[in-house]
Amino acid sequence: MVDASLVTQTQEEISQAIDSHTKPVLWLSGGKESLTLLHLLRPWNTRITLLHNHLDGGWPGVTENLMALADAWGFTTPMLTHPKLTFDEYVAQFGYQTDIVPTDSDTVIQPPSPYQGEGMRVSSWWHCTLLRNIYPLLEATMALGADAILTGVRASDGALFASMGAEASQGKDVVGYVRYNPLYAWTAEDIYAYLDGHHVPLPAHYQWKRAAGDAYEFPDCMRCTWQPEHWRILREHYPDVYAAHWPETKQVYEALAVKQWDYTKRIMRVVMEGSDVL
Repeated sequence: MVDASLVTQTQEEISQAIDSHTKPVLWLSGGKESLTLLHLLRPWNTRITLLHNHLDGGWPGVTENLMALADAWGFTTPMLTHPKLTFDEYVAQFGYQTDIVPTDSDTVIQPPSPYQGEGMRVSSWWHCTLLRNIYPLLEATMALGADAILTGVRASDGALFASMGAEASQGKDVVGYVRYNPLYAWTAEDIYAYLDGHHVPLPAHYQWKRAAGDAYEFPDCMRCTWQPEHWRILREHYPDVYAAHWPETKQVYEALAVKQWDYTKRIMRVVMEGSDVL
């Protein structure tokens, strides 16, 4: 059971955010945090606009589950945005998404590296997230003239997402909105306890995501190569997707592994020799 004082504090923060602005919007991925926040926002269901970026290649049922819950809880139908590039178009232009971006394979850096070759082409997963997921939401937010954004970002999401601010006024001077993260202090256990306690259904893939715990991440797109472990889930539960796309994905991982292992060996050799180069 989630701590009642945490829920009360969060509702107070939500109330303050809603009452302080005339055009607040809620960014919804359809995942566990955004559904928790959507449920908490039911008392303000006529005072906030819902935005959801529908990702091609996303996990089945995410958008449908979100739309059904928004309707059941009395919200206005969520506005849907879409990436300007499909998953396949992004890969064709920028390469596969990864945490490791060798200079000679980087498709995003400008000007291009003089060492860029003709082989593996990859890009930072964050570049893909910005281009395909965040920018469409931001453009819709600005078009609406919104003055506040609520998101389900939590502190444990890491420094990159945490930098969006727990109550961030940062960015206001740039695009004219304030950002709030009412679930900032919540843990994953708090989220699941709240959803269980209120019988809020999650998309189907959460049965495996929840079982994995903190062992690894589930990207928003099924075929994303940012994290490798979820391909085990695709192999077992989505065999058609796995069979169609694993051969090429495997080649990307193998090429990255070779580059990373070569560089790691060079680093460790210097470290173990006690060199002061590093």
